[in-house]
Amino acid sequence: MTTQAPLSARECGAIRQLRRISVIVGLVIFGAFTLLACGGGGTGSAGGGSTTPPPREDFINEDLWGDWVGTLVPSTTAKDAYSFYICCDENGKPISGADAKSHDWSVPFVYSYVKVKPDGEFRMIIVDCSDLYTFDGHIDQSGLIITGSYLMLHEGRLEGEGTFSSVISAPGTFSIEDQVAGQWSGTIRNSTGLSKSLEVAVDSFGTILSYVFDGVTFDPLASSSYMSFENDAVGRLDSLSITLANGSTQSISHLLVDEMGSRLGGTGLVDGVEIVIFSLSKIP
Repeated sequence: MTTQAPLSARECGAIRQLRRISVIVGLVIFGAFTLLACGGGGTGSAGGGSTTPPPREDFINEDLWGDWVGTLVPSTTAKDAYSFYICCDENGKPISGADAKSHDWSVPFVYSYVKVKPDGEFRMIIVDCSDLYTFDGHIDQSGLIITGSYLMLHEGRLEGEGTFSSVISAPGTFSIEDQVAGQWSGTIRNSTGLSKSLEVAVDSFGTILSYVFDGVTFDPLASSSYMSFENDAVGRLDSLSITLANGSTQSISHLLVDEMGSRLGGTGLVDGVEIVIFSLSKIP
């Protein structure tokens, strides 16, 4: 008996894409036959109205393969929604991710787990040092949207919970011109909750035109001069190093922009020691 060589990642991707296309084509064909059977759809003598195709029952872990970009909505109404992303390998397991606050899962996980049921229900668990994240959700019939609830624990204590929604993304989805260029206004907040104002302006090439923190401008010669994407499939920008006119420094480790280009957020350090969260909104 000849042993078949394992499929490459490219071959697995092609098979997965063909499976999704076949499902969509199947639904279209089913709908066409339904319309014909009903005499054109809607008002036929066979009873009228359209027939809903049966739900998919063939989801597997590999259906989570790809880059998922979306929004976390805290259950506490006092907290605003914010961006996040999760990247899964060809087996559907999460391998990296971050949110527009302080969480960055780009380092190797201590543990990760995912299980997708045939009806599209799934559970995803990520354990990163002292943090644990769970995502309980559902893959929609197209296989392109996931929704559900999330839970975050830090050292065993509840840190956050709520709902999430996310769509599959691809390289080139985000660009400086479409999502980043413009004027931004918001705050930098430290661990005690103290926040100070931040105003930023960026042109269509990513050049930082102005950066004003609590009334103090930045030194353009001693700072990062422009913004660019580290990953343009998930909206993650490269790290930045900002030096203010008074000598204070701000190192921004990661920033995420949402697909609408309306929210920008991430985390960094002030003067190399104080952890802060950046939260900005686009000025219309």
